[in-house]
Amino acid sequence: MLIRLGWRWDECGSKITLSGEGLVATRDESGYQLVGESGYQLVTGGSPMTEGRHYWEVELTRAGYGGVIFVGAARPGLDHDKGEHDGTSEAYYIDGGSGSLYGNGKLGTDAQGHFAHGEGSRDRIGVLLDLDAGWMRLYRSGT
Repeated sequence: MLIRLGWRWDECGSKITLSGEGLVATRDESGYQLVGESGYQLVTGGSPMTEGRHYWEVELTRAGYGGVIFVGAARPGLDHDKGEHDGTSEAYYIDGGSGSLYGNGKLGTDAQGHFAHGEGSRDRIGVLLDLDAGWMRLYRSGT
C-alpha cells in the first residue's frame, strides 16, 4: 500500500528558513561554514513514518553553497544542525553535487552526475521508501 500524506518540510537546522506553508526550504548563506561548523543542515518533512510505502519529490530551484543538496530519508531524532549522518545508518540519501549515494555502507559511491537546478532545466528527485520491505529507491526526473 502506498501512503501519500500532505507532505511538507516540518523541521530544519538553525540556518534554514521554511516558507510557502512548509513547501520551500531556503539556506541562509550568510556566515556559511564558520570555524568549527560542518556547514550542513538537515531538513526533514512529514510525520515520522513507521510502516508502509511512502513517496515524495524534491525540486532544486536554486543551488546552495557549491550546489550541494542531499535528498533521501533520515531516522527521527537526528540533530538538524549537524551533518555527520553520512557515515552512519541513520540517514540514506543521494548527493545533488555528484549524484553519489550515502548510507547503508555507501559513502559517496555510484556517482551519476550533479542535479540540474535553477532557471530552465530542473531535476525532480523522487524518493520511494518501503518501510515494510526495508528498502528505498531514488528517482531522478522520473527514472
